Amino acid sequence: MEGNSSNAPSLSILVLASENDLGLSDGSGSSTVVVLLLGKLSSDSSIVVVYFWSLPSCAGNQLRNVSRKLETDLQASKKRHTELDAREEALNELKAIQQKHNELKVELAQYADNGPATVEAMKKAIEVAHSAANRWTGLVITLYTSIIAILLNDDAKEQLDNLYNEVGITDDFDYLELPAVVPLAVTEGEL
Repeated sequence: MEGNSSNAPSLSILVLASENDLGLSDGSGSSTVVVLLLGKLSSDSSIVVVYFWSLPSCAGNQLRNVSRKLETDLQASKKRHTELDAREEALNELKAIQQKHNELKVELAQYADNGPATVEAMKKAIEVAHSAANRWTGLVITLYTSIIAILLNDDAKEQLDNLYNEVGITDDFDYLELPAVVPLAVTEGEL
């Protein structure tokens, strides 16, 4: 057996061929088949053939799946982008509404002194002040006429007139008339 190498393969051949050349094509596409021939070329030895090939349907499916996933991701990204634009517009509208709300709150605070309770209190205070002013007016007029009647002197009347003029009581000094207060009513047209 020393010189006999009949058990060892005498030749290794690597062949690259297409499926169409080997008659293996199923019509789904072309791929490369690696044919490895191991064995002796002598007639008494056997030849071992091993085929390695990539399945085009598997690689194609992987590519289609990746493509579909990318398309789905792209559509989702476009949808999120439009949702973000709509959200940004809504946020801008919300900020404008909040700013208007704050402006109206400031304006409303300016009118807080004109609330219904405050207006009623002011009306009552005006009525009290009016009646007090008319009482004092009556007292001043009574005092003036009493002094003139007691003294019956033109010189005293002149001195009394000068005193009244110094303190701001003039000839047009008379009782106050309370003007009619117009109620503050808000109509629908003013809103």
